[in-house]
Amino acid sequence: MRSLIEPLNGVRGFAVLLVVLSHASYHELHLIEGLDFNGLGKTGVFIFFVLSAFLLTYGLLVKSRSVADLVAAMPRYITRRILRIYPLYLLALTASLVVSLVYAPFYVDSLASLIGHLLLLEGRGIFWTIPVEFGYYLILPIVVAGLLVARKRPGLVLISLILFVALWQNLVPPVFLPFTPYFLSLFLMGSVAAYTYYYMEQHHADIVVGKLFRGLATAACVLSLLAITITTPSVWGHITDKEIPQNHFHYNFIMFGVISTALVLGATWSVPMLRRLFSSRIMAYLGEISFSIYIWHIFIANGLGLFPEIPGPIRFALYGVLVIALAHVSHALVEKPFLKMKSFREIGHWLYRPRSQRMTPC
Repeated sequence: MRSLIEPLNGVRGFAVLLVVLSHASYHELHLIEGLDFNGLGKTGVFIFFVLSAFLLTYGLLVKSRSVADLVAAMPRYITRRILRIYPLYLLALTASLVVSLVYAPFYVDSLASLIGHLLLLEGRGIFWTIPVEFGYYLILPIVVAGLLVARKRPGLVLISLILFVALWQNLVPPVFLPFTPYFLSLFLMGSVAAYTYYYMEQHHADIVVGKLFRGLATAACVLSLLAITITTPSVWGHITDKEIPQNHFHYNFIMFGVISTALVLGATWSVPMLRRLFSSRIMAYLGEISFSIYIWHIFIANGLGLFPEIPGPIRFALYGVLVIALAHVSHALVEKPFLKMKSFREIGHWLYRPRSQRMTPC
């Protein structure tokens, strides 16, 4: 499992980097004038969706030999998902409300809006991804149960899922609302990738380690990175010599699902050199603190937008330093303590511990 997680942590880091760079360009935070990353944010989010579905599906498949095992794992699964998301989510929502009340409206601008976000009924600004992803957390056990029931017919399972994804996307056209069904095809493609990975590792481990297979996986990974580059609106505009809006590719969910799936599977099965790139310290570190980066970077970007007199490269550098610093502290003090907990009962134990024991060292 560790050999799987290490390169995918790097993929997670790469995805959050796309989001951060996109919003830097949107807020006129340029390292080099004319270098425009606008529009890459959604690409990063799509990679997150596919990757999250992949990791969770694979984890449940490994732990569950039967539907009964899956049912038994549900209390821990739900607890872990809540503790993974809600502590930092609540803190960020509260911070957004404080900014709205003290300075100007910033996503969460009332108590009603705060409650709506906590109940996953609202998703303004960057918070739109939280109800979408959490919705799939609730759907995923049903998907995995189906995979377990039909595990002896892998070909039929894969064909059925692929056909369902294509049909679903036609029945439910892409819309950017905080509602999981609109993005179900992306998540399901991540689950398909996980099932493919699980089946190949279980039944065809000799093929997976072969040079030809590694070569094909590496080609898929490189092509996905190339596709991400080409679909950057500024790059596509340069290629076509046309003015391309930043949301030009955003509704091509199937295309980005394929690109993200190729990236995820390619990163896990590719040649050692490429896997080492994704497993490098910097990429792994960005992946580890990616949720905190995602949550806080927009606060920093908006804050720096209030100082247009600061030269662009300096503002860009400040943006990077402040985002990483805040995310590092947030991950250490908010995320890590809750990630170590196995039940809600441990929250009380943590809150009533002496401050010196409660702090998680950075």
